[in-house]
Amino acid sequence: MSNPATEYLTLGQVAARLGQPPHRLGRLQRQGKLPDRGRVGIYHVFLESDLPAIQAACEEGTRKKAPSKE
Repeated sequence: MSNPATEYLTLGQVAARLGQPPHRLGRLQRQGKLPDRGRVGIYHVFLESDLPAIQAACEEGTRKKAPSKE
């Protein structure tokens, strides 16, 4: 059986692991683009298995849209 203390990560821990600023992940969280695992007290928590999806959301959020030519 795994240790539950290591299965969950806070938003700040996820940011540190992915090399992203915490405010970027916070913005993506507010926009509903990150998996919603709930909260523990004041902390948003995520599973380690959510890291690939969170990384993909960060990459999608940093892509610049080209101006439309209408």
